[in-house]
Amino acid sequence: MVLGNLNWLAVVLATVAYFAIGFLWYTVLFGSTWIRLMGKTREEMGSPGPGYAITVVAELISAFVLAVIIGAMGIKTVTDGALAGLLLGVGIVATAYGIESIFAGRSAPLYLINVGYHVVALIVMGAILGHLHP
Repeated sequence: MVLGNLNWLAVVLATVAYFAIGFLWYTVLFGSTWIRLMGKTREEMGSPGPGYAITVVAELISAFVLAVIIGAMGIKTVTDGALAGLLLGVGIVATAYGIESIFAGRSAPLYLINVGYHVVALIVMGAILGHLHP
């Protein structure tokens, strides 16, 4: 099993990157549009504090799982790691979000903002993990 060969520093760095991308994505890049598409105001969104804690744990789990997959595939380059992140992002995350968005009646722009974040973050995480894999 690949667990004994995991670079935990790379997992933590990938988690930090995922969080940083999310922060920028939902504040600087698409924050106002995302809130409007959610049909809410900033005040209605409430304090993000508790959500940040859950987000970090979820992103740590994602980074760990991606590291295991990258290790099992024998990936050791930035490019191959990024490609693995892209394939998982498009093949699993985008399709799962697509199904959920259709049945929840969410708009295509909201879907693209939400999915875009995860796909970009998975590409970056894959690049980090591919580069730093032992």
